[in-house]
Amino acid sequence: FYLNVPIAVIALLATPALMPAAGARTGSVDMLGALTVTVGLGVAVYAIVRAPEVGWGSAQMLLVLAGAVVLLPSTHLAGPQRPARPHPVLGRRHRPWRSMSARLNQSLEATK
Repeated sequence: FYLNVPIAVIALLATPALMPAAGARTGSVDMLGALTVTVGLGVAVYAIVRAPEVGWGSAQMLLVLAGAVVLLPSTHLAGPQRPARPHPVLGRRHRPWRSMSARLNQSLEATK
């Protein structure tokens, strides 16, 4: 607690200075996508928390997990297919996995 709170306060105070100014936004909030991801994650967390009591193989748990498996991918289908514009910080070409996979490959090659 004594470590997390000061870090959160520093992050909140530094955010306006570090984030680029965003222009007026057009469009709307994807309410259907927000609803499906919220309910889907809630169902998944409920399943994980409740499973030790009722058992992972019980009918109740299998139905709850099936609900999570259906809801979470439907978030992608419910939302807009393309963002209206690129993310202001990440842009279109930000792909951190390229550099991570290259470094992992180099480290594996070095151990041979």
